[in-house]
Amino acid sequence: MGRLRKHARMLVQLAFTALTNGYAAGFAKGSIYKGPGKFICLPGLNCYSCPGALGSCPIGSLQAVIGSRSYRFSFYIAGFLLLFGALFGRLVCGWLCPFGLVQDLLYKIPFVKKLRRLPGDRWLKYLKYVILAGFVIVLPLTVLDIDPAYTLGDMIRKRMEIIRQLKEEGVFTLNKELPLPTLPKRVAVITSPTAAGYEDFLNQLANNKAGYPFYPKLFPALMQGERTEESVIAALDRVYRHADCFDVVVIIRGGGATSDLNSFDSYLLAANCAQFPLPIITGIGHERDDTILDMVAHTRMKTPTAVAEFLIGQMDKAAGEVEELQQDVCSLATEILSRQKNFLQSLGSRLPVLAINRIERNRSLLQRIGMQLPTDAHAFLNQWASKLEAMQVRLANRAESSLAERSRFVQLTEQFIKMASPDYVLKRGYSLTLKDGKIIKQADGLVVGDELITRFADGEVRSKVLKK
Repeated sequence: MGRLRKHARMLVQLAFTALTNGYAAGFAKGSIYKGPGKFICLPGLNCYSCPGALGSCPIGSLQAVIGSRSYRFSFYIAGFLLLFGALFGRLVCGWLCPFGLVQDLLYKIPFVKKLRRLPGDRWLKYLKYVILAGFVIVLPLTVLDIDPAYTLGDMIRKRMEIIRQLKEEGVFTLNKELPLPTLPKRVAVITSPTAAGYEDFLNQLANNKAGYPFYPKLFPALMQGERTEESVIAALDRVYRHADCFDVVVIIRGGGATSDLNSFDSYLLAANCAQFPLPIITGIGHERDDTILDMVAHTRMKTPTAVAEFLIGQMDKAAGEVEELQQDVCSLATEILSRQKNFLQSLGSRLPVLAINRIERNRSLLQRIGMQLPTDAHAFLNQWASKLEAMQVRLANRAESSLAERSRFVQLTEQFIKMASPDYVLKRGYSLTLKDGKIIKQADGLVVGDELITRFADGEVRSKVLKK
């Protein structure tokens, strides 16, 4: 028990170090953890870029915020430091900070002679505050950028000039702005046909768990060496001639040396990819090194297998959206059917009441009609009786008038007939001369010797034509 108490601080330091740096996959893959834990400051120094770090160092976070143009003051980090400093004092340094553990372990290493006090120890105690103020606070506030010509060399400077040129020409983000197809099934693959990464890419697509169909088409190109730039651009030109047949373009590379990545920092290759009409997805096999091609591409993945997983993930996303739409349609249909069912049930329960009410209203209406019918019938008969009497009077008047007119017409006709008759003409002193029973109208129709009959009102005489 005493031995455990003796090593209690070391055990706590080891446990806290393992807890806060337990991202084992980072050590295996050579990558850092970028999950939500990195938004949390851990008590004690904990390097953000450590492959196993699961949280952020408060000193590094403070330095990043001070050096950023987007923030003026970090209340979260300053409050965090003040809170732990006020509540726990040096407990964090002595029991939780991994650097304190390293110091204890280094102190236990035997040396020939160890100095308990260094010369100027009195002033060295304040050196930590100078370093904190200078490198964590003052330096980020005053230094805006570092000239890569003095630090990174000509190759990095040339790389940055290419990036600057692409941005000035306005093409740096053109490919990223293209919409990614909902179903990226038709894939143009630019890689070496003998690359192991190409086989992994095809196997990953073909053996996806959901069974999505993919249609990859290889456009061979050299992926290392001096002719890489020319070969990849030529492959892009071949894809461009059949751009309507593809959804995305994939540029993958199955590993290789970091020096081989220099071909993907070419201005011509980056400009071609940035302005390509289809989204370009890269997977050239390096996590830490981003080439200019990765920067201008629509999506950057670290390996060919990761590119295949990304395409499968896009199909999963589309399938999820379709499933959500299907569920929404089913829910909506169920809701509509439920509302209609409730409506029909309500209507069925109300229908007898509505029918009874309607029958009662019609019965009351018929009763009112039955009570009014004799009165209405009597009024109707009286009205038509009055009309018939008026019609009878008008008919009698018209008959009388018509008979008087007809009688007058008969009298006039009779008088006209009397005046036009031969007897009436003879009574007026005229005579008619007949030959063979026909009236003679002209003398030319007679010859000597013709016998004539002359008729008068009181008789007739016979005569003979003696001379003409």
